[in-house]
Amino acid sequence: MELNHRFPKNTVELLYLSSVLDPSHALTTFKVDDICKFVEKVYLEDFTLMDLYSLRIHLEYYKLSMDHPNF
Repeated sequence: MELNHRFPKNTVELLYLSSVLDPSHALTTFKVDDICKFVEKVYLEDFTLMDLYSLRIHLEYYKLSMDHPNF
């Protein structure tokens, strides 16, 4: 809440979205939607629509694989 008052909305959003890349909590904070949103906001010119679609599929697969008991 305090960040919202000190920084512009775009800056706070960037901080939040970039936090999805923090590996310290592993899968507990792994959110495919947030990662894709981060890529769309920050790296939009670097990804085609097909790249974004492929990224989402790979992230979903990764999440399912990480949830597997043998991993």
